[in-house]
Amino acid sequence: NISIGSWQTHFNYEIGKNVFLLDDKLFFAGERAVFYIDRTENTIQYLDKTQGFSDVSIACIATSEQKNALIIAYENSNIDIYHNGSIFNIPELYTKQITGSKNINSIYCHGNFAYLACDFGIVCINLDKKIISDTWRFEENDIQYPVLNLTICRDSVYAVTSNAIFSNKLNFSQINDFSTWNQEFFDTTKHIFTNIAALDNILFCAAQIVQKDTSFNKIYVNKN
Repeated sequence: NISIGSWQTHFNYEIGKNVFLLDDKLFFAGERAVFYIDRTENTIQYLDKTQGFSDVSIACIATSEQKNALIIAYENSNIDIYHNGSIFNIPELYTKQITGSKNINSIYCHGNFAYLACDFGIVCINLDKKIISDTWRFEENDIQYPVLNLTICRDSVYAVTSNAIFSNKLNFSQINDFSTWNQEFFDTTKHIFTNIAALDNILFCAAQIVQKDTSFNKIYVNKN
């Protein structure tokens, strides 16, 4: 039952974008809102604008186990952080005027930070201070390299664009200068990179291989 003067949302949750596990809660991102299943209490809790979230069209989500936080990125580049039942909005990217697309493609959490893979580069969010602490633009000779995914392996960060993988030392003082990034692999004709991940200091990269009239997926493994 809904009390007088209150609202209830009715979103379609058939199409999911991300699923993450945080403590005993399983978070599911639909196209318009997020809900989680509390596996201890066997209950479902919906997270949307009626609870104070900033927007409805979700681009992607991620969870930080270290900070016990949920990061939500919206299609308009607005950002919410859900932490201990409270909502913190980070609107700077949403309100900032830049040339080109501000789309957020994925989120990767590591330590005190959430790293947002965007069409113009990487945005770093300090999860303690709830602020954007740095921006690494992937642009050279007026050409932007949209970052699709990223990961951190050992002491380096690896960023995937559609036809190249770039890397840099995570604590390098000039990491925001794109000319300091190393091009690990580049192929504009046969490889379409889609994802990257690290496990036990081993780097895995997924790519779609195009050969003549056919295509297939392949996983590259780097143990160095």
